[in-house]
Amino acid sequence: MRILHLILILVFCSFSAQKAIPLDTLKLKEAKDMLADDYGNLYIYKSKDFSFTKYDSLGKQIGKLMFTVPYKVQGVQNPLSVPLFSENAQETEIC
Repeated sequence: MRILHLILILVFCSFSAQKAIPLDTLKLKEAKDMLADDYGNLYIYKSKDFSFTKYDSLGKQIGKLMFTVPYKVQGVQNPLSVPLFSENAQETEIC
């Protein structure tokens, strides 16, 4: 009976509870900032085309914003309001 318990524990512990996000599909080479919030959402800012993209925990794109001036992401603690600051335009935007 103990052997059966030991085998079941080893089998149970060998399964992973987390799934890996295929980051190859997100094209992270030109990404300047990559942030994550508490809900598993991933935020990527690309300075090449000034785009700010949000992905869910499975790697699917939720939304994308395109800016005309470069911004710097201040933080993503609250996913409902993400503050961005532009040094060129001297303005703050909340997404």
